Amino acid sequence: MFTKSMENLHSSRNFRPGRVATLVEEEDSFATGIVFEVRGEENIRQAFGHLWEREINNGYEFVEIRVELAESGDVINAWTCIAGLDNEFYLGDADIEQMAGEIRRAKGCAGPNFEYVLKLAEHVRQLFPEDQDEHLFELEYRLRRLVASYV
Repeated sequence: MFTKSMENLHSSRNFRPGRVATLVEEEDSFATGIVFEVRGEENIRQAFGHLWEREINNGYEFVEIRVELAESGDVINAWTCIAGLDNEFYLGDADIEQMAGEIRRAKGCAGPNFEYVLKLAEHVRQLFPEDQDEHLFELEYRLRRLVASYV
C-alpha cells in the first residue's frame, strides 16, 4: 500500500513529495519479502545504523516479527521497519487514480517517484512470480499510461 510520503527523504529545489510502499501492521495480514541474515557484532551495528538513518529518521519504527521461511517452513524472529498510522508523513489511502497522479508528478533526489513504483512492480514479478499484488500492478498499469501520455 502506498500510504507514506517521501517528503522527508530528500531535500532539493526540484523536489515534489510522492508515495512509497509501506508495511502497515494489520491483524491476520502478511507480506512476501526477503530476509537478510547479518552476522557479527560490527556488521549488525552497521546494518542497524544504516537502517536507523534511512528508516527510523523518516518516521518508521523497528518491530520484531515472526517470519516463515519459504524453503524450509521454519519460523524465525526478524526485525522490520513499519510506519505507524500516527506518522506525520502517513498519507493514508487514496483513490488509485489520485495515487497515480501524485506519483507521476513526484520527484526527489533519488529520481522520479514513478520509476520507484515501476521498478518495484518489476522486482515483485521477478522475485515472487506467484504473488498477485493487485494494488501494485493496477498502480503500475495506470502509471505506465500516464507516463506514456506525458512523453
